[in-house]
Amino acid sequence: MTKKVILTPIALDEYQNIIEYLLNKWGTRVTGNFINRFERISELLVKQPQIFPFVHKEKLIQSVFLLNTTSFTLQTLPKR
Repeated sequence: MTKKVILTPIALDEYQNIIEYLLNKWGTRVTGNFINRFERISELLVKQPQIFPFVHKEKLIQSVFLLNTTSFTLQTLPKR
């Protein structure tokens, strides 16, 4: 079974807010760079999740930095 990154509704809203901010403040080049980085990190999460540090190992919660000031937290859920 292939793993995938699923954003919660709150995370998706925050992601969209960041995209909107970047478009308005910095334009399409910077926004495109951010989106590309997000997609590359998402691929790494699927292929090599062990490379990201745990912030709460018992609950399988990891933290991932996209940029110096932008990070997101993820949790590995049990198989259904």
